[in-house]
Amino acid sequence: MNWNGRIAIIGSGGAGSFLAWLLRDSEVRVTLFEQRRLYDKPCGEAVPANVISLIDKDTVSKFIRHKIRVVHLYIKYGGWHHKVADFNKTVGFILDKRKFIMHLRQEAMKGDAVNIKWVSQKPERLLQFFDLVVDARGPYSDFPEYDRILVAQGFKNDTPKSLPFNADLNSIYFWFFETFQGYAWAFPSAHEYGRWDVGIGTPMKKYDLRNLTEKLFGKVSNLKISKIKIVGLKRYKNDRCVRIGEAGGFLIPFTGEGIRPALESAYALSRDIIQRSITLRNLRTLAHIYSRYHRIYRLLRCIGAKGVIQVMLRLNVEDLRNFIYLGTGVSEILRFSQSLLKNFIKIRKI
Repeated sequence: MNWNGRIAIIGSGGAGSFLAWLLRDSEVRVTLFEQRRLYDKPCGEAVPANVISLIDKDTVSKFIRHKIRVVHLYIKYGGWHHKVADFNKTVGFILDKRKFIMHLRQEAMKGDAVNIKWVSQKPERLLQFFDLVVDARGPYSDFPEYDRILVAQGFKNDTPKSLPFNADLNSIYFWFFETFQGYAWAFPSAHEYGRWDVGIGTPMKKYDLRNLTEKLFGKVSNLKISKIKIVGLKRYKNDRCVRIGEAGGFLIPFTGEGIRPALESAYALSRDIIQRSITLRNLRTLAHIYSRYHRIYRLLRCIGAKGVIQVMLRLNVEDLRNFIYLGTGVSEILRFSQSLLKNFIKIRKI
């Protein structure tokens, strides 16, 4: 790759805006292509604490609304089984993500290194003008084939009926069901104190998610059903075109979570650009880690809802942390994979 320092980024959501922000003081020149002036992609706002280490605290602290220290897991298998992982430290945040991403975009454009053009573009058309073209278009990128997760999400202005009366704003809650392949969640909202963001996600098409959501949580406001694309890691044939964030398959396939993979892939690529890494070593290493998520996801799809429930019942607190909090360290993923396979083998022997 011939580096002259001319970078094009298509898309200024989480991945594109963060990459531009990271490169704002570097020697490269960045042109950001975006067709929408306001960031409005709906998505969850719970992020693991380790993501914040990628960003300076002064930048992100003003957008943190809650600190998560406890994870509650409810498993329906016969009766309800309740597991609690209290980490005695902050393991995640509820972030006002829209304001955070808009802030990154605005801060990136304050210097001379980054400019923005309010037009839509295709990566292949920009190769003759730039040394590196970055596809950060998220779900609007070109995917030849993919799975979908159906997601129902909305909010409640009071405590959801499935939560205890004293539901804790420093906790997040998950539900798994023996007859349903997928799971439900409730997080404290980033936008209004006392409000809860709730939802259900599943890779299966046959379920009435609207009915299931309201059966679990009661009446839900602004309830929307959306389809999230789950793709394997994607790359262009031309090594001067790279994908980050959801466009590159950097997504947590169990949940459809995109904010952490978006920030991590942008950070990895920024290191490669600044270090002039022709092989994109940092981004490739991260891709290797995320490929493990996709393998675990395929295994979970194969064993079905009852198999997943029986595995979840056998997991210890550390396993739950690695699964629910989803740390991206290779050792964490390997430990969870080994525990998953060990418990899966036990189930098959029963």
